[in-house]
Amino acid sequence: MNHKTTILALTVLLSACSMTSKAGKTEHAITNKEKKTMSNTDTQSKLTPKQLLTGLLNLLETSDSVDDFTPEKLSRTFNVPLNSFFFDNKSTPTTRYGFIQRPSSKWSQGVYFVKRYDGKKQLHLSFNWEDKSSPRPDMKDVCEMTASEFITQTRALGFSDKPIRALGRAPILEGFELSNGKLKVDIRLTQSCIQTIRVR
Repeated sequence: MNHKTTILALTVLLSACSMTSKAGKTEHAITNKEKKTMSNTDTQSKLTPKQLLTGLLNLLETSDSVDDFTPEKLSRTFNVPLNSFFFDNKSTPTTRYGFIQRPSSKWSQGVYFVKRYDGKKQLHLSFNWEDKSSPRPDMKDVCEMTASEFITQTRALGFSDKPIRALGRAPILEGFELSNGKLKVDIRLTQSCIQTIRVR
């Protein structure tokens, strides 16, 4: 694996890990072993950002809890071969796995599952800009499905939603909290575009 691919993979994983649990605990740091086992998915057929979010909607529709998010189910749902996934541990490949793609020259996207140190399981989807040394590019390249469109579809699946707004004189919509049975979804926005999603 080349250096550029390693940086790309690490960017997606670190971004997803920045989302905290309600208890305020962050995800554990990625290890050197995990960095070495990440696979380059650029040679595979790429999903568009809309297809990635549609895949997540299909996953939510066909799952009762995060326990259903096996590598095989993620592979089928997102139509990404298992040999394109990264796994943190070959002998126990069920604690951290997923895939990363580059839909444009400025953005990367990915989905990954993690079983946390405290036993809790989460699925992360995120869009990340590659060059962190430069200003964030316009999200139009990866905003093929707006947050309102995504929320409308989750409502059709039976999810209830609660908007999250920043405090201030003119509160800014920062995201949504969704709930349906055992599935809880946290969405973080940049303007009207989805930046990250966590399913727990």
